[in-house]
Amino acid sequence: MDVQGVSQANGAQIIQWDCHNGKNQDFAVTYQGNQIILTAQNSHKAVTISGGNKNNGANAQQQPVKNLPEQKFIVKPKGNNKYLLVFAHSNKCLDVLGWGKHNGANIIQVNYFFNSYIVGLSWWCKSTMDLYF
Repeated sequence: MDVQGVSQANGAQIIQWDCHNGKNQDFAVTYQGNQIILTAQNSHKAVTISGGNKNNGANAQQQPVKNLPEQKFIVKPKGNNKYLLVFAHSNKCLDVLGWGKHNGANIIQVNYFFNSYIVGLSWWCKSTMDLYF
């Protein structure tokens, strides 16, 4: 996951990009009870679905941290350090548009099916020292 163009602007898109260990790919986890907020370390802004949009395909972008439901995730473990990240406001999962594998693919929200094993919706936790789910 990556903040497009290392942007610090409100509304900058969250995209998929090859790992390069830049601060725009480093997201801090803040706990809010049983939910988390992901904050980009290059901008100190939260991964957000703008305006609380609940539609499938709504783009993820960065916005100032305001502890809004559209900035909060429920984390659902899937095993092997993989997790579903479910937006609290919409009960939809963080995903890559069209399961794209190319750099620049948009990060969006899509329907979440609790009993389905959907590989495209899994996010890998790189370090259990950073995340305690």
